Amino acid sequence: MKSVFNLRKVEITEREKNIIDKKLTRLDKFFSDDAIATITISKTRENMNVEVTVSEKGMYFRAERTDKSITACVDEIIDLLIRQIRKNKTRLEKRLYQGVSMNFDNEYIDEDTYEIIKHKKVYLKPMDAEEAILEMNMLGHTFFMFLNEETGNICVAYRRYDGDYGILESEVL
Repeated sequence: MKSVFNLRKVEITEREKNIIDKKLTRLDKFFSDDAIATITISKTRENMNVEVTVSEKGMYFRAERTDKSITACVDEIIDLLIRQIRKNKTRLEKRLYQGVSMNFDNEYIDEDTYEIIKHKKVYLKPMDAEEAILEMNMLGHTFFMFLNEETGNICVAYRRYDGDYGILESEVL
């Protein structure tokens, strides 16, 4: 697995990067060498915010933690990612590995079934991001789907935890 570090308002040493890389090797049994782990580290007041996103073959696994120590965050994140993978083992085998068994320990795996309780049809009208955010706020929602009038792609505007906004834009693989 390849690691990419994004540092925001923080500096870490080469030693700390090596420690994080070594901790990430716990995930190697689940991913191929083509997988990319993006580690984003930022500082908020006295705490460190660490986000790890692992991408492989169009699948993304993401976890985020805030703590005073970077290594404590990374340990918790790795445990969360392993739980995500184990929880969705069957679906992942079908989608990623087409029936090839992944290397799992003989632990109890919670096989949740997802129940769809609501189906809603959305009519998308072409608009720009600012108009979508305005409409989202008027509705009192935390996200809003729209058709980007510039690109023609389906987008989702969302309110982030920090109060800012983000845009997700669709793209066909």
